Amino acid sequence: MNNIRKLLAVVISIFCLGNVIFSQEKVSTEALLKAFIDDFKKNDIFPENPLEFGIKIHGPKGGEWKIKIDENKKISLEKGLPEKPTFNVISDLKTLVKVGRGEINALTAAGKARSSDKTPMDLEFQESYTPSVEYIRGVILPFYFHFFTRGAPEIIPFGEKFSRTVHGTNAVALYYDLGLRTAWYQIKKGMFINKDLKDAANPFNSLFIFTKGKGKGQIGDKILDLKEGRAIFVPAGVIHQFWTENENILEMILIMFGEGA
Repeated sequence: MNNIRKLLAVVISIFCLGNVIFSQEKVSTEALLKAFIDDFKKNDIFPENPLEFGIKIHGPKGGEWKIKIDENKKISLEKGLPEKPTFNVISDLKTLVKVGRGEINALTAAGKARSSDKTPMDLEFQESYTPSVEYIRGVILPFYFHFFTRGAPEIIPFGEKFSRTVHGTNAVALYYDLGLRTAWYQIKKGMFINKDLKDAANPFNSLFIFTKGKGKGQIGDKILDLKEGRAIFVPAGVIHQFWTENENILEMILIMFGEGA
């Protein structure tokens, strides 16, 4: 029992130290990255294989870094980008602080409707680095989530103040893995999900679970009334659009799953 208490005290002290770092008005990029690394070492499952990636931080206090996890699960932080082809995380100091504070999660900060969209955080694949889609979705994205989500258990706040505008509405990415994508959406007056028909169909199945309010939706060629307490299954390839009328607000949990998700 004493050993458990000591271990718990160590974990709490490390997390509190991280909170102090992220609460400072002026803090270095190196200190922020070390806080993420310390939390990851204590609270997360390491990748099964060695992993190395770069970090590009824009701004006067930014710079370029590389983080390496070797075969012995040792993590190192060095200045400069990796020499061997890999992926880079691109962001700025302000966004890293917000992520560390839990004001926005890293997946939400990187969320985009189209690959050309500009985001507070982004993943860049070096020109000579061509990982498979399965590796990106099953290894890189889960690792990215766990590395930048602090604490144990990992808490993902969602709601308007934790969201960004993606697909024309307020959105929070919850968790991604191979064959699974989950998110929270809020549609307010004037917002319209998938207004452009080019974005209105997914190549994988989707389940929309409406948790609050009411609105309208077009699924294929049918117009439906949507409200709290209903869920709609949308097969792969079927057009779907959602909006609200008057002052209504509609909130939902989206689960995308299956091959291609």
